[in-house]
Amino acid sequence: MAASTWNRRLIRERGLAMGREHVGKGVNVALGPMMNMGRVAQGGRNWEGFRADPFLAGEAAYETVLGMQQAGITACAKHFMFNEQEHKRTTTSSFVDSRTTHEIYAHPFLRSVMAGVGSVMCSYNAINSTYACENSPTINALLKSEYGFRGYMMSDWQATLSTFGSVEGGLDMTMPGDITFDSGDSYFGGNLTEYVRNGTIPEERVDDMGGGGTGSPTSSPPTKPSNTMPSSTAPSRLTSLRSQAARKDAALVFINSDSGEDYINFDGNEGDRKNLTAWHNGHTLVQTMTMLGDITFDSGDSYFGGNLTEYVRNGTIPKERVDDLGTGWGWGMGLGGTLDLASWAFGFWFLVFVLGFFFLLEVEVGMGFGLMLSLSSYLDIASWTLELASRENFEEKAMTASNE
Repeated sequence: MAASTWNRRLIRERGLAMGREHVGKGVNVALGPMMNMGRVAQGGRNWEGFRADPFLAGEAAYETVLGMQQAGITACAKHFMFNEQEHKRTTTSSFVDSRTTHEIYAHPFLRSVMAGVGSVMCSYNAINSTYACENSPTINALLKSEYGFRGYMMSDWQATLSTFGSVEGGLDMTMPGDITFDSGDSYFGGNLTEYVRNGTIPEERVDDMGGGGTGSPTSSPPTKPSNTMPSSTAPSRLTSLRSQAARKDAALVFINSDSGEDYINFDGNEGDRKNLTAWHNGHTLVQTMTMLGDITFDSGDSYFGGNLTEYVRNGTIPKERVDDLGTGWGWGMGLGGTLDLASWAFGFWFLVFVLGFFFLLEVEVGMGFGLMLSLSSYLDIASWTLELASRENFEEKAMTASNE
């Protein structure tokens, strides 16, 4: 709709608003704008773009990129290139000549480069029988050389299909990292390191890949005040949490669950992390709490379950506190009498668990393993919901204390 106004000021203001929204959420790179032509009328991604007009799409992309990056984030022009249908998008090849490329499909990307776009995303499809994310004629020759693009080329999610071909074809960043989701391996990472060690890929190319947002592999990335977001573990808030914990017999410290094993992939370390520092500043929170003195931290898949049971057994956490966990908010009303959505979620899953138990007991008689697995799934969901609700309650109290 923005493009249909033909209003440059409005389109740029829209880009600025989107950029500010990303900054407000702590996002550094916005995966847009999309500027494909919508050649296929039923294309599932047409709504993301501007319209099937190279001039209008180019000017809208130009103004949008300027607006978004004015907010302090990096815009990403996508999908490069000829990704005009979703049907069989990973197996089709678009055959396009040079004139058609320049006059229609590549023009919005040229205008994005002229606006200083920081990144471009290559697409799933093949271009003249070579996949887009390892297509040197379009990435190296057209985008980087002819158009003078100085940012970095990232792949669409799982659009990377090789190491040597992609790197030599101009790809700078593979996303989301692993070859397939949660596979624990990558075409880059250890594979790229080996190609550099044996001389197949020159080290200078890796330097070029790493310097793609700045124009030089040795310069410092540009920063603006709006790039710096307040940390959720600011010193004042940590001090407040530490003082609260000092008055208690036990303190439960929650850190992000994706800071452990089996998360994305790491060079030469499939499945597990070598660096045990918790992500999202979780390690800072733990370090702050340990300043209190002789404190032992117990980690696991869940801080409740068996861990909580052990704390109750040895008297560290009173049983009354556990009873309070199950009754204070269990059916949607918090201790203060206010509606608690997390509590409703717990009540809902508890009901699902009870009903599911009798249902499974009826239909899975004689299928012991199936019954055990199904019950295990319900228990996992119930445990997860309990942990979520308690974490929300803990964070709310911490926020209140820090404001006081």
